[in-house]
Amino acid sequence: MGNEDCNECILLAGGEAWRLKPDTTIPKPMLKLNNLTLLEYQLRWLLQHKFDHIIIASDKKYDIRPSFDPYIEWSIGDKRGTGGAVLIASDILKTKNFYLMNVDDLIFGYNPRLMLMGDYEAKILVSKPRIGFGRVELRQDLILGFREKPILDFYVSVGHYVFKKHIVEKYFPDIGNLEELVLPNLAERRILKAERLKGKWVTINTVKDLLEAQQILSQ
Repeated sequence: MGNEDCNECILLAGGEAWRLKPDTTIPKPMLKLNNLTLLEYQLRWLLQHKFDHIIIASDKKYDIRPSFDPYIEWSIGDKRGTGGAVLIASDILKTKNFYLMNVDDLIFGYNPRLMLMGDYEAKILVSKPRIGFGRVELRQDLILGFREKPILDFYVSVGHYVFKKHIVEKYFPDIGNLEELVLPNLAERRILKAERLKGKWVTINTVKDLLEAQQILSQ
């Protein structure tokens, strides 16, 4: 099976929605995104892009529509961080490469199968973020103008990745986070590639983010 034929995904769906409190106490995977939960929306999105073996890595099971059952397996474990969760879930993988994503990172107008093209050991989807505030342009103490929520000139991770399974076996920790331990190590070893997102990205950290995602889907 070639890289582009990958049909497996590990979907990280653990943790509580601390930054959404006190507006809601609902766990992130169960937040409503129009007529679906966030978890169900991401499952549907993956199926639409031909990922039909989806391993949900979480600290608990959530209720989902029975129509998704043929395509999912659960990897339930203690809170070991994102790196530890992927390591445990990787035991269920049947192929040598896989897609990985966070349940709260939504991308629009982009085909994730583009991530699978070419040679890679590990690859991360990146985007230039838009600041949540307007920019004030100054010359000394004189205001020259305003720029409304400009796009910043650097890249950040959008929480979507592809990996070869042997990378997980070699570099992922039993306990610890992907972002803090794994990615910096892979970058230092020059085996982590970047794919630039040509589309829109919304990460669900606040009620405002959730409303923005709902608005995009309603268009």
